[in-house]
Amino acid sequence: MMGFGMAVAVFVDASIVRMVLVPATMSLLGTANWWLPAWLDRLLPTFDIDKAYPATSVGRESETVPDLAVHMPRHRPAEANA
Repeated sequence: MMGFGMAVAVFVDASIVRMVLVPATMSLLGTANWWLPAWLDRLLPTFDIDKAYPATSVGRESETVPDLAVHMPRHRPAEANA
């Protein structure tokens, strides 16, 4: 009986909560869904993926790995959020 109850709980969580409630809440909140307080932004470490993965050759000199970070949105500095 305990195993059946856990299986039902996992199914309800995976189907209703993760597939219905989370996307609905995210669409209702819009940009506020990704809001980060300025004080927390200052405490968290900053990762710069541009420096970590530069465009490098993949074997032939004419082919290079594209810099995918160019197409990603830039993170604003903490001073701009305050």
